[in-house]
Amino acid sequence: MANKTIRVQPISGKFCSVTSHGNTIRIWLVDPDTNQQGTEVSYEDAIELLSLRHPMICEAQIKGKDGKFIKQLTDEDWALINEKKQNNLKTFTQNTLHPATESAPTGNSPALEKLVETQAKLIETQSKQLETMQKGFEQMQKDMAKLMKKADK
Repeated sequence: MANKTIRVQPISGKFCSVTSHGNTIRIWLVDPDTNQQGTEVSYEDAIELLSLRHPMICEAQIKGKDGKFIKQLTDEDWALINEKKQNNLKTFTQNTLHPATESAPTGNSPALEKLVETQAKLIETQSKQLETMQKGFEQMQKDMAKLMKKADK
């Protein structure tokens, strides 16, 4: 597949700029140089960009002389794209989910123990304050009930 190019277009909008293999590629809905639907990119770049987790481009929708859409990519190409997408997804999940579990401290560090003690003291203090507030609220309700009885007389 030497020198094969694929015509692609942005999924939304008239223009997008993407980076593939270190090169920035400008992809147009209608190419300003040729006035044709989509922009031609190399086969490798098209496969790389279509296999992204959230691709910004899609295969250009070009109609042939018979009025049917032309398929630029074969079933083998789509299988390759899906395989690369799965590999990218596996790499993404390994890099984002597993490092957190691997880097968790195995022993109790002094800073962690001090943090736990401080949080425990804070929780105790807050629970005492909450009890005091509840008792005060109950007393206020009783006083209010007494006042209401006096007002009714």
